[in-house]
Order: sequence, then C-alpha cells, then structure tokens
Amino acid sequence: MVATTESFDMGYVGDDERRIRVLIIEDEKELLNDMADVLQMENFDVATAHDGANGIVAALSNHPDIILCDIMMPRLDGYQVLKALRAHEDTRLVPFIFMTAKTDRSDMRVGMQLGADDYITKPFAYDEMLNAIEAQMEKARAITNLQQQKFEQIRDLVTRFLPHEFRTPLTTILGYSEMMLQDAASRDDHSDAARASYILEAGKKLHRIVENYLLFTELQALNLDTASIAEQLLQSQYDWSFDLREECQTLADKMERGSDLLCMLQDTSGPLPQPVLMKIANELLRNAFAFSTKGTPVELYVGYDEMGNYVISVKDQGIGLSQQEIRQIGAYIQFNRSYYEQQGVGLGLAIVQHLTHMFNGRLHILSEPGTGTLVTCTFVKSI
Repeated sequence: MVATTESFDMGYVGDDERRIRVLIIEDEKELLNDMADVLQMENFDVATAHDGANGIVAALSNHPDIILCDIMMPRLDGYQVLKALRAHEDTRLVPFIFMTAKTDRSDMRVGMQLGADDYITKPFAYDEMLNAIEAQMEKARAITNLQQQKFEQIRDLVTRFLPHEFRTPLTTILGYSEMMLQDAASRDDHSDAARASYILEAGKKLHRIVENYLLFTELQALNLDTASIAEQLLQSQYDWSFDLREECQTLADKMERGSDLLCMLQDTSGPLPQPVLMKIANELLRNAFAFSTKGTPVELYVGYDEMGNYVISVKDQGIGLSQQEIRQIGAYIQFNRSYYEQQGVGLGLAIVQHLTHMFNGRLHILSEPGTGTLVTCTFVKSI
C-alpha cells in the first residue's frame, strides 16, 4: 500500500456526511489495489473494476459520485466506457477522470469530446489524484448549489404570490357551492345536491393546499412565533372540529379508510396548542393513508412516553421510505410520485417538521421500503 504525503479531509459529501463514492476502472491489479487503499485511507467509499465491461456494470450498480478510468484496457477501452456511461441517464453527469500513459494532445481531445472532465498522466503521485478528485467534486457541488438556488428562487416566488391569487375566487366557490347545496336540499333535489357537494369538496381540497402553501411560506420565513402560529392555523381551516378523535375519524372516512384508523389518545391536552396538535396529527395521518393500502391499519398515538416526553406518532404498513427519501424530506418532494400517483404537493411532512422544531421537538422517521413507516414527533419534558 502506498501512503499519501499529505492528509486530505475530503472523503465526505453533503450535510449528512455520506462518504464520497469513487469507482476505479483499471486493469493493472497492483495499481488498482494501491489506489483503492489510498482512497479508503482518506475516507472514500471505493468500488473497483478490472476492465471496461465490468466498469460499466459497476458504475450502473454502485451509483458513484466520481469515476477514475484507465484508457488502454482489454474488452472495452476507456473511450468506449465513457461513451456508454454518457449515454445512460444515471451516469450522464458523473464526473469522469481518465488515467493514461498517453500524453498526445489528440488523445486527450478525443476524451474531452466524449465528455471526460479531466486527465491525470501515469505515473502520477497520489496527491495529484486526490487533488483531481477534489477539483471535480468541488465543481459538482458548485453546479448542484447553483441549481438548488435557482430552484428555491422559483419555489419561493410560486409559494409567496400564487396562493394569494387563489384565495378570493376560492372563497366565492366555497360560499356559492354551500348555498347551492342548501338550496338543493330545501328542494329535495338530489342531483343538484350531488353536483354542489362535488364542487364544495373540490374547493375544500384546493383550499387546504393553498393554506398549506401560505403556512409553509410563513414557517420558512420565520414570520410566526409559537403564540401566533395557533391563531393562523385557526383562521386557515375551513371546517375544523375541535375534537381530535372526531377530526381524525372524519379525515379517515373522507379518504375511505374509516375502518383502518386506530386512535390511542392518552392525553390531548399536552404542551402543544390544540390547533398545532391537530395540524400535526392531520398531516401525518394524510401521509399514512395516502401511502398505505386500504384495509391495512393506521395507528395514531398521542400521549406521553416512559420518559415523560409528549409524543405524537403515526404508524402504517404502507410502501415505506428508503434512507435517501427520509433525508430528502422537504417541500415539493413527493416520494415515487411517478410510480404511486398519489395526490398532493409534498408539503405535509415539511410543515410537520417545521412545527415540531418550532415547539422544540424532534421528528423521527423509522421506515423500510415495503414494510411501513413510523413517524414520531417528540417534545421533551420540561425540567
């Protein structure tokens, strides 16, 4: 094993300190092993392949953050590997560094035209390899940050201004649909009553989405304190009941899951304002109902744990979340939407997260794909 002459603290990526995954494709076994040893010493997560064909398989299965690839190899050379990976959606943007004994500029130009990001010339010092990796990872981080900033700017514009434009026409829709429903009922006209009821329910659904947008905007901007948040929640709800069990059962019935709901309400008069408690429970239940199958239980618990902490938890036996999906909880993220086609805009869990933190609590998600999810909001007992 060859040791580096300088220490690089760069084997991690992101706020969660996940190790950077490096794939090395090299047919010289001794060099391959030495490079892997050096990178592992620097806290990288390393995968290796001894030829081009295996390298393509490894790249598609390991999802590396960066690839180091030799050019002259049996079966498939480095150019063919790069061309194949740049044609695949999962690896199209992965930083790619060629390692080569070729120093002719025309050879380098071929690689760059195919999409290579850098070259290091054999024989190279391991510090040179580490510097090349760091340069490409820094560039990738800069691109990601720029894309994230642009996304957040667009998201903020939509969140801040569009919901307000919906409020006035929504008020009209809700008001007149209620009048139509009452009028149809007075005339005993079931057809008109059904049509008015459909309009009213659609308006209520849109009203909830708009109010969630506005609430999330305020929470993100830190415009609300714990005293004013309860008042805003009260004002934003169209037809709230003030009984938690009744409200949760009504929600379950609306989502055709009335017989699936199990409520264990040990204490609903804990440290949270009632509107905050109801909002957290409502959003957690909506999420559980949306991502579990009709006929499977959804359990709500509200009370104290053995340590005296106040707890709100919802457990389902639904599709579950991967660790990556759990890390990505945030606004406008709805997991596997293209596959599961659930309705919503991904704000529910983000709002729960904000409310929990605002009241000095912590949100914990225990989940496994295909098994189910347990979401727990814990509010530590005051000393």
